[in-house]
Amino acid sequence: PRICGSRGHESRAEESRIRRGGGKKLRACLRYRVGRAETDSWLLELADEEPDATDLRDKVDLTAGELAPEFEPFYDAFEVLRHDRQFGAMGGMSRISFAAIDQWARRYGIEGEEFELFRILIGVLDDEFVTWCAEQKTQNGQSSTAA
Repeated sequence: PRICGSRGHESRAEESRIRRGGGKKLRACLRYRVGRAETDSWLLELADEEPDATDLRDKVDLTAGELAPEFEPFYDAFEVLRHDRQFGAMGGMSRISFAAIDQWARRYGIEGEEFELFRILIGVLDDEFVTWCAEQKTQNGQSSTAA
C-alpha cells in the first residue's frame, strides 16, 4: 500500500529541508503525544466528572496532538518502531536502526521515493523522541547519555 503520493523531490534536498525544521508540526505532535496527551485526557475526564473542575477544560489544547491525515501512517509506524532500539546499561538509547525501518517498509510495500520519505520522517520523529527522553532525564536529575 502507498503511504504517500509521489512527491517528485530529490530525497537528499528533502531530508535536508526536513531536518532543518520543516518537520515542526510532526515534532510538536510527537512532543505532545509522548509528554502531555495522557495528562490532558485525564484533565478532560476530571472536568466531565467533577462540576468544580470544569475550568480545567480551558487548560487543554484539543488540537495540539493533531496531524494531517497523510502523516498519521508515519506516526503509527514510529509508535511501533520506537521500541526497536538498543538501550545501554547506563540508561542511554540508540536511534532506531536502518534495518528495523527497512524491514517495516518491506513488510508494508514501501519502496523507492516513498521509502526515502518514510526513512526521513521516521528519523525526524526518532531524533525528536531521543531529545525529549534526554530532556526528561535531565529534568528528573538523571544522566542523559545517548548510545
